Amino acid sequence: MLKQIGATRKHGFTLIELMIVVAIIGILAAIAVPNFTAYRNRSRVAAAVATAETVRAALASYAAEQVSTLYPLGEDIEDYDEAVDLLNPQGASLPADPAKVSIKSLSYNSDDGETYTLNIVVNVPEGVTGRQLTVTPAGIERGT
Repeated sequence: MLKQIGATRKHGFTLIELMIVVAIIGILAAIAVPNFTAYRNRSRVAAAVATAETVRAALASYAAEQVSTLYPLGEDIEDYDEAVDLLNPQGASLPADPAKVSIKSLSYNSDDGETYTLNIVVNVPEGVTGRQLTVTPAGIERGT
């Protein structure tokens, strides 16, 4: 074989090729990150709704065992820790750390024990559907 004089073989990529690859990765990341964020927010809302369903069942269990009132009065549940203490023995599965089920805050209100309203704020940004959950004996409503 004849070897050309002055011809050398170079290995590697050119700067243009590397810039094209970086641009493609940037475009893919720009598409994927918002989708991932939306998926994460939806999964946090779903976790909080599932927890709210177990809370509704535990409150129904509590009501079934009570003679004087149906549901706990407002002073019985003033924060998340009191909800854990009162409802876990009734069958709820509330973890000690509310962040594990994406709950930012929880407030309970029942003046007469006949009905209740449980407001849950989910740990997602404002404007996400399901950020505000209102739990009543009739069901769960999702708000923004």
